[in-house]
Amino acid sequence: MKVYVHLMFTVSTLADAALKPVQGAAEGVIEMKYTIIHDCPDPMGQDILRYMQDSFKGIEGLQFIDLQSHPMEPCTGCFNCWLKTPGLCIFHDAAADIVKEIVNSDRVLFLNPLTWGAYSPQLKILLDRSLCRVLPFFETHKGETHHPSRYEKSPIPFLAGYGADLDQDEMELFKSTGQNLNDNLHKTGMETVIIRNRDDFHLLDSFAGTKSMGGAA
Repeated sequence: MKVYVHLMFTVSTLADAALKPVQGAAEGVIEMKYTIIHDCPDPMGQDILRYMQDSFKGIEGLQFIDLQSHPMEPCTGCFNCWLKTPGLCIFHDAAADIVKEIVNSDRVLFLNPLTWGAYSPQLKILLDRSLCRVLPFFETHKGETHHPSRYEKSPIPFLAGYGADLDQDEMELFKSTGQNLNDNLHKTGMETVIIRNRDDFHLLDSFAGTKSMGGAA
């Protein structure tokens, strides 16, 4: 227990800022922060992005992060973010900055082409680099052994995969992968959606807490 308390104190001194909601212009008003992290190198992905940009237009606190524009080093499994510099990766690159944005968000959406039932390579790198978000201890969650979260605050996660020619096995595997992501990093309610064509674009509307906000149909 002494080691646990010491590490938690170290984390509070090393981690960047105080993970608090942004205060709105009016006193007592708290703005929601929405982060959309996308890896969309193909025409279908770009169509989905345009849909979201149109549908979510006017939402305060919304940001888009393009993984294609942010080089990231893969996780080496050194565990320094657990043992030597708790909460901080040895690589000071875009992934470290994006992880901070995730932790400080209220809702986060991961959008990527569904790749053999799993994440795209770029998103996989980012999620591997999210190891710093959990502690090197164990807890029981839903009858399974997992690592507890490093921070009290965790965003509501939303995972979206897309692809025109997906079979049932790929889609089921992706949904299972999304549930594992939630259990490992968030432990909150996660919505996982699969987009196969433009008729499915509306499935993304619930990310901002609304079923329909106009936009491309």
